[in-house]
Amino acid sequence: MKAETQLPPTERPRIAESFDYTPLREADFQQKGLRAFMQYRDLGLGRATGGLMRAEHIRVIAKTDMKTGWHCHDLDFQFVFVLKGHVKFITEDGQTVTLRAGDCAHLPAFYRHDEIEFAPDFEVVEITAPADVRTIPGRDTPLPQRPAAPGRVSTFAASYDGPDAYKVGDGPRQFLAYRDVAATNATGRRVNINVVRNSKAGDKSTGWHYHTLACQFIFVLKGWSRVEVEGQGEFTVRAGDAMTLPYKLKHDVTGFSADFTVLELNIPADYDTIACDPPGRIAA
Repeated sequence: MKAETQLPPTERPRIAESFDYTPLREADFQQKGLRAFMQYRDLGLGRATGGLMRAEHIRVIAKTDMKTGWHCHDLDFQFVFVLKGHVKFITEDGQTVTLRAGDCAHLPAFYRHDEIEFAPDFEVVEITAPADVRTIPGRDTPLPQRPAAPGRVSTFAASYDGPDAYKVGDGPRQFLAYRDVAATNATGRRVNINVVRNSKAGDKSTGWHYHTLACQFIFVLKGWSRVEVEGQGEFTVRAGDAMTLPYKLKHDVTGFSADFTVLELNIPADYDTIACDPPGRIAA
């Protein structure tokens, strides 16, 4: 157990400790985060993981002075997915990157960057590990020296939305279309993040199943789905809602809207999806 707790969050065999459902509520946005020109809405991942991870829905509220300056973060994992508007930033490698709605990026630890432009309607989902992250300002500030674990992969990668990025059936469900958004290779398969969307109109059901995952987190981008969760009840999750499922929690997705689209995080990238009987039913 002691060796487990010394591992970085995304390398642990168990990350999510409990189930969490966080619906979209306007009142949950608060001006309490790192940037004064932004509001932050917690998406429940921190509660479900005991602080090993965090997910936030962040939006711009100011019209001027929307720059961050050069900085980097002391963390295990950072991923951003743009919901609205755009952001432009410069990286330590000299790249100028613009992410628009549907685009996203993985940023490794201590990766210096400067966000120089935000659209006034900019909104983003940010996922980090751990939940509490130290931000180090400046382009030349000395950084902590930590030995890299042998074979550990963590590189900058961006993924851009487009119709050719989706593959029907490239995941556990043949009626869904999947887009791998670059985190898989950028983390050496420690983390997989997909945009998943319905490829056919009408209700579909996954049947009761569970995943051999340390953590699964979803954020609904469009439409709705019905989900029944062992010991928790039935939920209709809609755009802006978030849900976290721990290891082997049984659930059944019983229906989708034709436009259902979801951002889905899985740790690790390689896992099994196992069909099972509904909770309470004894197998013959």
